Amino acid sequence: MIRTLNLKSLKQTKMQTKKWIRACMLFGAFLIASLSSFAQFRVIGYVPSWSGSLDQVQYSKLTHINYAFLLPTASGGLQSIENPSKLQSLVSSAHANGVKVLISVGGWNNGDDSGFESLAGNSTYRTNFTTNIMNFVSQYNLDGADIDWEYPDAGTSSSNYTALMTQLATALHAQGKLLTAAVVGTGGDGVSSSVFSQVDFLNLMAYDYNNYDHSTYTYASQSISYWKNKGLPASKTVLGVPFYGRPSWESYATIVNNGGSPYADTYNGVGYNGITTMKSKVDLAYDQAGGIMIWELSQDLPKDNQYSLLSAIHDEVVVKGGGTGNKPPVVNITSPAANASFNAPASVTITASASDPDGSVSKVEFYYGSTKIGQATASPYSYSWTNVAAGTYNLTAKATDNAGATTTSSIIAIVVNGTGGGTCDGIAAWAAANVYTSGMQVVYNSKVYTAQWWTQNEQPDTHTGSGQVWLYVKDCGGTNPNNQSPAVSITSPAASATFTAPASVTIAASASDADGSIAKVEFYNGSTKLGEATASPYSYTWGSVAAGTYSLTAKATDNGGATTTSGTVSITVTSGTGGTGNCAGVPAYAVYPAIYNIGDKVVYNGYLYQSLANSLYNVTPGTADWWWQPLGACTSSAMVATTANNLVNPSTELQTLVVYPNPVTGSTLQLQVNATAAEKVYVEIWSVNGTSPVLHKEYTAGSKGQQLISLDISRVPQGTWIIKTSNARGTRKGSAKIVRM
Repeated sequence: MIRTLNLKSLKQTKMQTKKWIRACMLFGAFLIASLSSFAQFRVIGYVPSWSGSLDQVQYSKLTHINYAFLLPTASGGLQSIENPSKLQSLVSSAHANGVKVLISVGGWNNGDDSGFESLAGNSTYRTNFTTNIMNFVSQYNLDGADIDWEYPDAGTSSSNYTALMTQLATALHAQGKLLTAAVVGTGGDGVSSSVFSQVDFLNLMAYDYNNYDHSTYTYASQSISYWKNKGLPASKTVLGVPFYGRPSWESYATIVNNGGSPYADTYNGVGYNGITTMKSKVDLAYDQAGGIMIWELSQDLPKDNQYSLLSAIHDEVVVKGGGTGNKPPVVNITSPAANASFNAPASVTITASASDPDGSVSKVEFYYGSTKIGQATASPYSYSWTNVAAGTYNLTAKATDNAGATTTSSIIAIVVNGTGGGTCDGIAAWAAANVYTSGMQVVYNSKVYTAQWWTQNEQPDTHTGSGQVWLYVKDCGGTNPNNQSPAVSITSPAASATFTAPASVTIAASASDADGSIAKVEFYNGSTKLGEATASPYSYTWGSVAAGTYSLTAKATDNGGATTTSGTVSITVTSGTGGTGNCAGVPAYAVYPAIYNIGDKVVYNGYLYQSLANSLYNVTPGTADWWWQPLGACTSSAMVATTANNLVNPSTELQTLVVYPNPVTGSTLQLQVNATAAEKVYVEIWSVNGTSPVLHKEYTAGSKGQQLISLDISRVPQGTWIIKTSNARGTRKGSAKIVRM
């Protein structure tokens, strides 16, 4: 009897063991499939040589990194790589984390692709280039090369591009290395479908479509469809996404730090991709393509910030792939209750419950809005927030587990009531959760403040003064009698100055404040505001001005909200009757898919313009004269002239500026220009969107020929800028893009 029971028990045990093994095998198969799916989906980030710390690179959330940029020479050589020690450190760290590193060759390079055009069109140069790339890849222990030729044209250029990519593919693949390329989102006629079999994948630059909604979800979908319709396999299609906004070119980190929502797509006239859109693009790429490419990683928030775009991409990839085996933690705020109220200055204890189903909780961080206020690393998870001012606050808790997975709790809204009433003079009290735009007023601690631009979660008393979002106006029920008004006057143009339409008029003003600082200077034509400047030198360039007489004024506002308007300066813009523009046979300007190159001419609003850049699209003539050179009003005789006469102002010389170092890490850059003896050379630095020059200098050439100009840019803020040069007659012009670190 005992023996029978033991045999039965043994049989049951064996059956249970088989079931357990079968279940483990099924789970293992599912896990392997999920991991395989995740591994096949690429997440590629560009690391520029001139920006970003390698300490902030989230290697665990990337599959490939492209180091930008290596520049080719016309004969197939390679220019010296910038910051080689950074590349070496990157390769070491990336390989230690299982991430592949490629060298990216080319880039925008101020629209100059002459090096590629030359080397690709010559078999000897192509061989030189291929050999040099292979040597470079070997020298730095790289995993391949990414060719960023912007952009091969249809025809001969396209055929040469195919020949180059074929030769590179043969050499790189023979060594087990990768060959990829960056291509335009749509309109890539210069890339033949015969290239698709040569590359491991293509990175679609589905951004910079135009100045505002330059990288929408719709354009991402259109880009994938465009290349798939050309025959590119989905597995070789990688969707590019931007970590910056336009037209300001500000990084995502800057936009969020300035008050933009990490979940929105617009802020203060700047279009960008927030977390919501970014995750939608991951879903799109996961379902219809083979990966996501990022330009570029240094534009993200710090890696430990809960609103990091790369973290959002990674989280969504994990979700789409069925998980990586690590389950995220669970977290909820248990105190205070939703809609709880307190009296200022309040002390609010925030408590959260947090757990992890397959590990442990390493920390819980507490936030109001996007601002972190504290954290706890052990249970009970709580933080005491003290001296809280009046307002409405949205509280969240973010839990991180021992494997790095994170979860953010639902929002708990609380209200902190002010003392002595919430309004004064009918003005409502400031609330942290509210959005305020330019001109809106609030009360905080019995003082009235005015918002200068879009703001949220920026406390008025700590964000007031020069360059800050809030301007102090007065105490409640009173005025600020001690604040002296600023002084302002227009220094240029001179009274009664004349210009010829379509005119470009730079208005400059001097402004000062005896007991504070200047917050902004606004420029007006009559009662119409033209633009403003928030830092000295105070100037604004008014472009494409039609014929007429104009009354210009400048209005200065100080940090206390006091204003002064300058005296009026009258100018005249003449029509230029019988002007220089021969428009016969010249097509009218058209938006994308029309693309213009240097020397192309168009007619817009009765004026003739000539392109000063290659691959130019969706930039309206008359709004950016460093891209479109105005050549004059269309003459009446031109309406019946033949196309053969379609050469206007042939004497204008367009120079390719040589600027170094670029990017600029110090306060001085060197500029090479051509000039005649005693000729005046004007040098200006403009914001990329062309709103106003931030620097204007005049030089006199000492002799004929090449001039070396040393330019002090210590007052130019960090960012991307356009440097422009011109002689006094406007017959010799040049421009280039620079980066100030």
